[in-house]
Amino acid sequence: GGSTANLTVPAVANVTGTVGFAASVSATKSDGSPMPDGNLSDNTASADVAVTSGSDVSITQTVSASTVGQGTNVTYTLRPRLNGGELLTGQPITVTNTLGPGLSFVSAGGDGWTCDASISCTRPGYSGGNYTDMPVITVVATATGLGTLSNSATVASAVNDPVPGNNASAINVTSSN
Repeated sequence: GGSTANLTVPAVANVTGTVGFAASVSATKSDGSPMPDGNLSDNTASADVAVTSGSDVSITQTVSASTVGQGTNVTYTLRPRLNGGELLTGQPITVTNTLGPGLSFVSAGGDGWTCDASISCTRPGYSGGNYTDMPVITVVATATGLGTLSNSATVASAVNDPVPGNNASAINVTSSN
């Protein structure tokens, strides 16, 4: 019996519209000779892929500790990323961080980012290529409340994002006294 496997090939289109995709498969034995195949007609496939313009940006975050004492600082590291699409050179990018109840803002900043007290961080663009991380943003807050304290972050650019489902991240810490 044969087995099947999925192969995912990340790609970035440099055009919009319909793009043709074709693939074929063959196999060899460990000695380098061709693997017998009784049905060569199922070894190729093709598909048309609809490509829209835009840039897929995403964000993840980590926290310095999952449990903190009330009155201590918590450090969040926000990691925005360009997953593919149009480059963001000269395209404004905004990361917005929302501290939940029981967290008080101390500071926010990152290389090339301008952050305000509402924790809206902007930059005039990003010159990195596809599949690269943008500079991180560090957010420091004081745990003023008790229990589960939540933090959320979003990222957006001036360019259409064809994959908006990865533009938000949330993480919790537990505060105790």
